[in-house]
Amino acid sequence: MNEKPFVLNIAIACTSLLFFSIGILTPNYNILTFQSVILSLIGLLKIESDNRYEKIIGAIFIGVGGWLCFMGKPSSAMLLAIIFVVYLFFIKKLFILHTVISVCTAIILLLLSCYLIDGSIISFSDRIIESTKLQFSLANGHTFANLFRFDTFPPLNINYI
Repeated sequence: MNEKPFVLNIAIACTSLLFFSIGILTPNYNILTFQSVILSLIGLLKIESDNRYEKIIGAIFIGVGGWLCFMGKPSSAMLLAIIFVVYLFFIKKLFILHTVISVCTAIILLLLSCYLIDGSIISFSDRIIESTKLQFSLANGHTFANLFRFDTFPPLNINYI
């Protein structure tokens, strides 16, 4: 098997981040999410290989990419999971073992993150819930529904002499 195209794709994917930087490239959750989507897509391409070991490596890439995406932006991880399910539905191939491997990889890494960051799963989820509550309390009525305001004007009484 020729590894050169795979290595070339990784190099292009890493340098594609330079396109998004205007000035100093600082690590943030957007870059982490972008890199995790790239890693997941590489895994999705590897999972369609004929080699059994490449399929397992692809499943692990998808799991690690999903975990990194969740750590960057949980809403993007949910969208990534939906996209992968739709993609696997449309190619009409069933990768049950590889789906289980990728989901287990993501769950193990998420549990490890919970313990390393907050010490337990309960405190990690409490912190996520509290930050969501704070986000809604800081919204102060500035939602998408309140973006536009429709005013009614009283009728004009114009008296012509």
